[in-house]
Amino acid sequence: MIGRFTGKTGRRGHLIPYIAGDSVVHRLDPRTKLALLLGTSLLTLLTESPVVMLILLVAVAAAAALSGLMRPWLHALRMLIPFMIVIIVLDLFFTSHASGTVWWSAQWWLLAPALTSGGTAFTIAMALRLFAIGGVSFLFVMTTSFDDFVGALRAMRVPDTFSFSLGFALKSVEHLSRDASSILDAQRSRGLGIDRGFMRNTTGMLSIFIPLTVSVLRRSDEVADAMQCRGFGREERTTNSTEYHFGWHDAAFFIALAAIAAAVTLIS
Repeated sequence: MIGRFTGKTGRRGHLIPYIAGDSVVHRLDPRTKLALLLGTSLLTLLTESPVVMLILLVAVAAAAALSGLMRPWLHALRMLIPFMIVIIVLDLFFTSHASGTVWWSAQWWLLAPALTSGGTAFTIAMALRLFAIGGVSFLFVMTTSFDDFVGALRAMRVPDTFSFSLGFALKSVEHLSRDASSILDAQRSRGLGIDRGFMRNTTGMLSIFIPLTVSVLRRSDEVADAMQCRGFGREERTTNSTEYHFGWHDAAFFIALAAIAAAVTLIS
């Protein structure tokens, strides 16, 4: 879920951010959104049918439309295009699912690329799988705040140490991206040739990585002090400041997921 993004925040160079909103998807219980993420990902892994993958991708796109984040969601999907190209090249010509009609084949030393109908169908399915899993992951990040994610894990009785560590790790990636963007801007203002291949020399690399490392260490020290002052880990079980409840819209999304799962089972 990493890349450059320009959304409603209007800032470039950041990771895919949480975008606050009041849509039906935003109002879902975080546990529901986590279940939809895991359920959709699992369904894509249980089949190799292009039709099923397309159904799942359309369902994720419909959820993105309901959230009002279709445009930033599509921008985020563009990050997957390089991976999709690699998948197409490898699976289309060097797949183990080379079956059906053979349209083209060759023998290049140890390689035997072939273009077949079965390999083409498998390639399309794998490309759609990439977009389905990536799409639902991006949508989860865009509609679920850090606090809600950690709160949902704790509401599911996940140990506090694990839930906080996982949530803080995800939050730290966003902070790291923001720090890197700020450092790059600062070095540009000092006349460093950022846009002229500075990564080819040691000085240019150190001018970025040393401040970034110092920033990471400083933030880690601040977080450790804050956790110690708040007595983190002294109680076996702590309370949440927010209580999460399932509503009718959560039930509707679960029913929709069950219907899609039934359709996947029938088609497969």
